[in-house]
Amino acid sequence: MKHRYQMPFHSWGRGYTLWRLIVFSLLSLLFPSTIAWCSDVGFDGSLEIRGTYDTNVLLTADDYDFELRRLAGNQTEEDDFYGSLLSDLKWSIPVNDFFEQKIRYRAEMERYADLDDENAENNRLEFLPTFYLSDNVDLILEYDFEYDNRRPGAEYLRPDYLQNEAGATLDWEPYYGGTLLFGYLYENRNYKSLTGTPFDDYSGHLGRLGWEHRFNKKTRANVELRYLIRDYADDTLDANGDPIPGQAREDEEGELRLALTHLLTSKTLLRAGYVYRDHFATGEFYDYDLHRVSGIWVQELPWRTRLQTYLHHDWRNYDRQAAQETTRSVSTGESIQDPTDDERADRQFLFLLNLTKELGKGFSFGTEFRYLDNQSNDDSSAYNSQSYSLFVRYRF
Repeated sequence: MKHRYQMPFHSWGRGYTLWRLIVFSLLSLLFPSTIAWCSDVGFDGSLEIRGTYDTNVLLTADDYDFELRRLAGNQTEEDDFYGSLLSDLKWSIPVNDFFEQKIRYRAEMERYADLDDENAENNRLEFLPTFYLSDNVDLILEYDFEYDNRRPGAEYLRPDYLQNEAGATLDWEPYYGGTLLFGYLYENRNYKSLTGTPFDDYSGHLGRLGWEHRFNKKTRANVELRYLIRDYADDTLDANGDPIPGQAREDEEGELRLALTHLLTSKTLLRAGYVYRDHFATGEFYDYDLHRVSGIWVQELPWRTRLQTYLHHDWRNYDRQAAQETTRSVSTGESIQDPTDDERADRQFLFLLNLTKELGKGFSFGTEFRYLDNQSNDDSSAYNSQSYSLFVRYRF
């Protein structure tokens, strides 16, 4: 939270109407030189080039492909090498003493060596007008625009989508060391028409209530409650994954997040987290509850080297979805799924290890390892993968 002396609210109304704000924001994004007259304008970001080898790019189960996409000849557990280009650019434009326009642009591009149907690009543009209403109250408005571009044969028949989000967040510091957060976000996603895709257009509402308490300079605790509602543009599914004609899918989700962060030494940071999520929907296929415990360890090493590790363990229990059992057709030899009398239950373990070396002048080089193991009594959802990455990053 930024602290600035409070100015009369009516001072904003003089000379900065909404249309001028929009034009100013667009100009500052497309033509930074147009706001060069303001010496306080901030610009920073990062660019990263990454190469990754993954042993199971599509996260398919052994000897069976997900029901969401059929590959010829039961093509499963495909390994591949792919390259990524990532950018994260941020502008901070002070307009007056209690208003600041913030803009963020993120882009990611992936190119695969063999599975070129998985080539993809994602672009996300965020406008974050920030009002410093008083020394302890900030209001952050938000408008996001995201475009995801996929090929027609992409993973799970995933089509292109266009998403818009709009909302507001109020940060209030009622006492020194404590911050309350109130947030609301409206989202709307539209998919490009693609025959056979399991993805449907939706609109939704997300409410957030959070609290952070800073015990001292080394320790802080975070608590956050979230509630999400989504309406989909297609029929929902029954326990076996078949459509229920005339019954539209509607989702509701409640979530509790807890985290404790502690700076053990000047070079060691530890963070423990817990998430509980209750997801319920019309139909029977989508209902589940989830528990997740996680941990982060960041260690500064000699020679400007940093070690970061992350791990989590998930328990996801589906309330009414029937677990599927894989069998082979006697006549064709192809894998077939049949429902069982058991409800689906998943256990997931994720481990991430990252080692980064600072090279000077904003450049860094690193390597990363990820291990993912998803255990399930649903045969199509039991999978694991390992990925190995090298990357070069430039921060400015």
